[in-house]
Amino acid sequence: MFINQYLYNRKTNIYKKKVIFIVVGRLNASLTTSKVLPIIATNLFSSIYVFRERAGDPIKGVTYITSNIPRFIKPAFLRRILQRIYEPIQLIYYSFKYKPIIINGYQIFPKGINSYIAARLTNTKCIISSIGGLPEIETYYQHKFLWRNLFLFFFRHADIVTTKGKTVTNYLIEHGVSSNKIFTYNGAINTDRFNISYNFKRDIDLIFVGSLIKHKGPDIFVQIVKRVQKTFPNVIAKILGAGELETHIRNMIKVLNLSLNIEMLGYVKYPENYYKRATIIVMPTKSEGLSTAMLEAMACGCIPVVSDIGCLTEAAINNYTAIVIDDYQDVESFSYHIIELLNNELKRYSLVNNAANLVSNKYNINTQSAIYKMIYDILIH
Repeated sequence: MFINQYLYNRKTNIYKKKVIFIVVGRLNASLTTSKVLPIIATNLFSSIYVFRERAGDPIKGVTYITSNIPRFIKPAFLRRILQRIYEPIQLIYYSFKYKPIIINGYQIFPKGINSYIAARLTNTKCIISSIGGLPEIETYYQHKFLWRNLFLFFFRHADIVTTKGKTVTNYLIEHGVSSNKIFTYNGAINTDRFNISYNFKRDIDLIFVGSLIKHKGPDIFVQIVKRVQKTFPNVIAKILGAGELETHIRNMIKVLNLSLNIEMLGYVKYPENYYKRATIIVMPTKSEGLSTAMLEAMACGCIPVVSDIGCLTEAAINNYTAIVIDDYQDVESFSYHIIELLNNELKRYSLVNNAANLVSNKYNINTQSAIYKMIYDILIH
């Protein structure tokens, strides 16, 4: 009887409070903002709590709940273990405390799984959002078969699943996830911040944005710059991002005599200041969802030259908004099309306009907010 009364009270109260939890973990600040802005714009929630390892950019109407384990705890692997243990406990605790109507976890492991467990323990609706393309499900871990089946179990049993596009959606349907509960929700690009500005001079030819890890292709980017340099000796390139390959990339730049051509900038808080100066964003990536960095760059008039992978082609439409290369390792094809673009102002102008219009129409806050409203209506009503 006590349990029935608790569930009844909970059911009547949560519809009044309309609290939502967004669980993002280490998702970068810009990505976090892109996911949250359309949810704010729905005007459906009185309180929005974002669970993140560290507080992100200030957003009106959003409260961050952080889970950062102090850095003085050594060694690093112990800190990571404690982080993994603490985060689900924290999420469950706050779920009982604030009684959210929805818990939305971004990326299946561990945030999506944590969100599912917390939701089931507290009789809450659960959304799991896939953001990393097929490798997020297929994984780079050992024992891929076991991990994949575990992840698919949670996707099948979540109340709603969101993806970045058709590639992941079709994969999930083929593996037993009901098509009725899958929605494409990317999040919004804030065009007040990311837009074409004529106050900036296009003095950067090529830009790479992302983690300096193997499957993102920063080493391939350096090879591409070297090839382009043969035609444009003074080509200017910037690398925005940090990661485990940072020392390797610095050594490559030195060995290939590209120190005057490539500058490594590390993590940049306001990447739009570089998108607005850059002509081309190069993404020779092995795996990707639909890159928010690419959409932000497109909004700023920076042309994507990207590999045909994941959900990138949801927005990177070959010879319309971008140039798409079949093989992410094909340095020659990347270089050929980059040189062609640098030589062809008319083509650049066409691609820039098409890309900026696509982002403005498809990925604006109101359009993405309407998708989240639809998800809410199906999920709750």
